[in-house]
Amino acid sequence: MAQRSFMLGESGYVNEEANGARSFMTGPSGYVNEDPQSPYVVTASGPFQFTAQTTSVNFAGIGGGGGSDTGVSLGGEGGGGGEYASAVVTGLTIGNVYQGNVGAGGAITFPGGNSWFVSTSTVKANGGSQGAGTGGAGGTGGIGTILFDGGAGGTATTTGGAGGGSSASAAGTGNPGAAGGIGTGGAGGTAPAGGGNGGAGGNASAAGNPGVAPGGGGGGAGTGAAGAAGAAGQVTLTWSNVAAAQPYTWVPTLGPILAQ
Repeated sequence: MAQRSFMLGESGYVNEEANGARSFMTGPSGYVNEDPQSPYVVTASGPFQFTAQTTSVNFAGIGGGGGSDTGVSLGGEGGGGGEYASAVVTGLTIGNVYQGNVGAGGAITFPGGNSWFVSTSTVKANGGSQGAGTGGAGGTGGIGTILFDGGAGGTATTTGGAGGGSSASAAGTGNPGAAGGIGTGGAGGTAPAGGGNGGAGGNASAAGNPGVAPGGGGGGAGTGAAGAAGAAGQVTLTWSNVAAAQPYTWVPTLGPILAQ
């Protein structure tokens, strides 16, 4: 989010005339942050904050991909891809700060994290499961109006690692990873448009390949090698009814402040 260094004598809304009618909200410090613009895309895993620009936003999220399994006597199993969920979130208050999260990619033998907004019971895209003994299940069971499951990780049957499952996307469900062959790794699942591919399985004695963002599952290891991490998910917030610019008055030495 871009930082602007306007200084005000009190909290209020201002308009940056040089750049057109843009509304800014200040806190007690007197400094203002430029409002986030639609679409607001968050790709870094972990928590984030969003200052509401309107009373409703459309959430579209992909959960993190699951990590894969290591290879022992056989190749390792692929991690599952992240689920896709979307919904319109209503009842927001303009200017209030809301919490969200982008699901982290699962480390080796760990599941992917969940992507959500406002709370984990409001709207949520679940992460894929880890590969462990069998291919990890694709993310499923989230909360939203539109839900598509992630692809399952492949299950290794010989010395090559199995591929990770792809994430789902707005275009549809994810695709599964393939089982490895004798000495060769299986292909990762190919994602629908906007999703992340699963990582390919490792050849015999070679590590698996990590999942591709957003939300691809990690590819399983070949025999005797290490697995791979899944990829982080993604959150996109969009809105159309941007808050109207607030009236202001110019006060010498203070600049524009909210008109009373």
